[in-house]
Amino acid sequence: MAKLFLNILGSGNLSSLKDIFSEDIRIEYPGLRAVTGSGKVVLLLKRIFSQFETLRFEALDFIQDGEKLCVTWKNDGLLKTGDAFRNEGATVLHIKNGAIDYVSDYFKYDRKDTQP
Repeated sequence: MAKLFLNILGSGNLSSLKDIFSEDIRIEYPGLRAVTGSGKVVLLLKRIFSQFETLRFEALDFIQDGEKLCVTWKNDGLLKTGDAFRNEGATVLHIKNGAIDYVSDYFKYDRKDTQP
């Protein structure tokens, strides 16, 4: 499920996230208030990812305990400004009844010190 989530984020087809999200999903994204609800979470992610021309994720490690999992990843891409973008982080996911019910992201770099 974590790999599918990252693949969808990298594909740009964020509307298909609704297929793997629970209706009452909650996301905690660095620097923002928590958002709840499938439609609202997809809208938030569309706004965040709209600043990228391309973005590719590579899953590095997975840790799973029942329906809770954590994936570490790195990504790279191109911002719409033409600047290169690279980051590393971890995403915590909770799965409930076969759907992602909770997402929390942690980043190694923030915007001002992104490593191009």
